[in-house]
Amino acid sequence: MVIKTTNDRFLDKYTELETFLREKNSIKANDMYSFNIMSDKDIKRDKAKWSFYRDIRNMLTHEANARKFITVTDEMFEMFSVDVYKILHPLKVSDIAVSLSKIYKVTPNEPINTIIQTMLDKNYTCTPITNENNVVIGIFSAHSLMLYFNEHKQEILEDTCNVKIRDFKHLCDLHSDQDVVYKFVSRNTTVNEVKDMFKKNFEQNKRLEVVFVTDHGKNTEKLLALLTPWDLNKCPD
Repeated sequence: MVIKTTNDRFLDKYTELETFLREKNSIKANDMYSFNIMSDKDIKRDKAKWSFYRDIRNMLTHEANARKFITVTDEMFEMFSVDVYKILHPLKVSDIAVSLSKIYKVTPNEPINTIIQTMLDKNYTCTPITNENNVVIGIFSAHSLMLYFNEHKQEILEDTCNVKIRDFKHLCDLHSDQDVVYKFVSRNTTVNEVKDMFKKNFEQNKRLEVVFVTDHGKNTEKLLALLTPWDLNKCPD
């Protein structure tokens, strides 16, 4: 029985990574030898680390005397294995998103006073409006409230206990605020993909407030969960 060294195990694990990335990036068989793992978007997120791994692999593979001078330690192999696992099994939004049962959501017939108080108590900036099937039909936010007050300046001093969410319907459209964006993604979307969405909108001077998770990423589907920048900040590296 041949006992593999840590160098051998490292190379085997690297080959496993390459095979996965080729399939992921749809690399054809005749292009496989020209494929560079550094071209993968997830690998690019930590170029320095993956360049180091690639250099070790290249030296062990192509330099005749490399094995005399380079030994992958157990600690390094374990670290490399963990990093490879994260690439092979990327974190999905469904792994970290706030599930439906924990989402504060409202219906069209709920009184506005109660909603505002809850949002203040919980420090929420917005809340989804859902129908009886838990499909998102709008978003209630501070922006919606300001638009409503602007339309009803004369009645502002009157009792608003009877004002319901349905009275805000035309002001709670997901696209009513040009500077704030709401997106829908499927449950299989990776956390890295969502991070890219937040980054892209920030670069476009727009604020991605909430990412809603549904089965296939359609806004006509039942809400399963949601993600905010706060949830991403709590996400493990």
